[in-house]
Amino acid sequence: MTDRKAEVAKLATSVAELMREKEGLFPILDIVAGAMLCLLEAADNFRDRPGAWKPNYRENVQQYTADMSRGKKPDKKLWLAGWHFNSALVRIAAAYHRSLKAATGRKDGNRKELLKLLPWFTAYENLGKVYDEVNSVKHDVSAGVEGREVTFEVALAATRELVEFLRNDRVATVTAPRSQ
Repeated sequence: MTDRKAEVAKLATSVAELMREKEGLFPILDIVAGAMLCLLEAADNFRDRPGAWKPNYRENVQQYTADMSRGKKPDKKLWLAGWHFNSALVRIAAAYHRSLKAATGRKDGNRKELLKLLPWFTAYENLGKVYDEVNSVKHDVSAGVEGREVTFEVALAATRELVEFLRNDRVATVTAPRSQ
């Protein structure tokens, strides 16, 4: 097992414990579990990309898309690892925002507004980086062209921050009905 996979496995153990301890947080923890699956899928082949796309990137993606139009899944491990990594980031950002709402009892509000209501929550540097990267992908037409700001290690650290936040008793647990 790689170091990355071992780290995700530790996080999965914590999330499984939280699922038993805080059933009301299950909708959020379910998203976190999906993020961890995406990180596991990316772990072996993902490479951080601080710089611009490689010269042949566009042509490669066009070929993968053409293959998909014929019902064939792409088999390029590096591209798939990036796809899984990006999927993990989206899930981490979504779970982070939803957890802020759970902690404040608010149904609406942007991250900055919600954080102002949680002065005790200060360990979110990596979560902020992931959230900002995802917002850039959502709103900036050229996001990703010049590289990613978030590394695999930052994504892992953000997931750790999220799990620790959800572990805190001040985070509301009445987000879903208890199972029968």
